[in-house]
Amino acid sequence: MKGTHRVVSATPYVLHEIQTPGGYAVREFVSPGGSVFAVSWSGPGGLDLQSLLGAYFGPFQQAATAQREHQRRGPILLNTPGLVFEQVGHMRAIHGRAYVPQLLPSNMDPNDIR
Repeated sequence: MKGTHRVVSATPYVLHEIQTPGGYAVREFVSPGGSVFAVSWSGPGGLDLQSLLGAYFGPFQQAATAQREHQRRGPILLNTPGLVFEQVGHMRAIHGRAYVPQLLPSNMDPNDIR
């Protein structure tokens, strides 16, 4: 992402905050074992979701394509067994989050991912 990087220690995870030159703020939630279990973002638009989601991009793309067959506009809200993805907004003001429910720490509320 070629941005500035800051690490914030939180319990029970570590938060990596990245500010990109393109104006995006990205937050990666990382387990003590080093696995990213959630990400959140906000910014102007044009974020590379494939880089952001990594191995979860394929399942995301399939679910998003199926949703778009029924809903052309509006937020993308996906809740599959292996991935929760939410993105809302409009160009120059997009924000979202994605997380893997099975990897969330047991005492973490998904609403804290923002």
